[in-house]
Amino acid sequence: MFKGTNLLIVAELEADWVCDYFLFERRPGTSDIMGGGSCLSAPTPLGIVGELDPRKNGSFDITLPDFTRDPLFKNTAEMPRLSRFGIIELELQDKTVRRPLGGIKPENADTTSGLMIQDKYPDPVKFTTLR
Repeated sequence: MFKGTNLLIVAELEADWVCDYFLFERRPGTSDIMGGGSCLSAPTPLGIVGELDPRKNGSFDITLPDFTRDPLFKNTAEMPRLSRFGIIELELQDKTVRRPLGGIKPENADTTSGLMIQDKYPDPVKFTTLR
């Protein structure tokens, strides 16, 4: 992809729970869900989480916060629509000028998705470029 160039791996959290928490609620005593408004929440930047070194043949390590320790994480299963805490989107940037070069996602994720927040991840997680 970018032979001979070290790339930064930059992450941001798309917090899926925000819309559910603020815009949807269950009516007391029923399974009806009330909702309204729009969800225009901005992603939370996590900064540089790793570096892709071409000498490692595509292998890299990333360091992410452990969102599973957040008390809100345990309550996401009760949220009506998404039942997930969020997605970490990963972007590759040129190390020298910090120019965005593209995104990566786990191989098994859908076409626009990133790394879902979860209790455990397979070892290794295989990534592919976003198209």
